[in-house]
Amino acid sequence: MPEGPEVKTVARTLAKEIVGHKLLKLWHSQHRLRQAVDYSLLRRMENAVVDGVSSYGKVLFISVD
Repeated sequence: MPEGPEVKTVARTLAKEIVGHKLLKLWHSQHRLRQAVDYSLLRRMENAVVDGVSSYGKVLFISVD
C-alpha cells in the first residue's frame, strides 16, 4: 500500500493530466469490494469535468463539477 508522500506525488502528477478534462465513460473492475458500487452515481458523473485532484493521508480525491 502506498504511503502518504507517494499519494501526494500521484495527486500532483494526475492533476496535471486530467484537470479540465471531461470524464467520458466510467467503469469499475469486477472484483468484490467492501461496499457495493452505486451505478447511478457513476452514470451521473459521466460527462463531468474534473475540477481538481487532492489527497488526504493515503486517500486520493478527484473532484468534478
